[in-house]
Amino acid sequence: MNRAVIFKDKNWVNVQKITFTRWINAQLRVNESEKEVVNLTSDLSDGVVLAVVVSGLSGQKITVNPAPTGRFGKLINVEKSLSVMRKLGLELVNIDASDVVNKNEKLILALIWSMIQGFQITDMSVDGFSSSDTDAGAVKSSKRHKKLKKRKKKKVPTATLR
Repeated sequence: MNRAVIFKDKNWVNVQKITFTRWINAQLRVNESEKEVVNLTSDLSDGVVLAVVVSGLSGQKITVNPAPTGRFGKLINVEKSLSVMRKLGLELVNIDASDVVNKNEKLILALIWSMIQGFQITDMSVDGFSSSDTDAGAVKSSKRHKKLKKRKKKKVPTATLR
């Protein structure tokens, strides 16, 4: 692999990390969380921040252990958030809880991109057309859009930390 390709890949990853860290922090502020993400892979690895963000975006309450000490507790926390996302129809291709707990940078970036697509881009509309109107999977997207619209009617709760 030549150096230009490696540089582009590292540059792309850094741009994504900065952008997605800002997006996660914006979601945390919306949910009035005192948490702040500095290192995307480390700060999401215990599942607590992920639960706060997914809870706020989905409108569904997610109860997690606020300070999991072992790998198993972290896996459970992350899986609860991933489960909510799957139920809402977000596509989490080849991403599971162990990827987040293991701090797999590229898959965590893919997970956040899926969240942005599923929770934010799906809700956008331009001139009366929603993103699902032009999607190849319009039926699936419109079902997801309806589920996500329901959350707007509720007051957005934060994740419950026990």
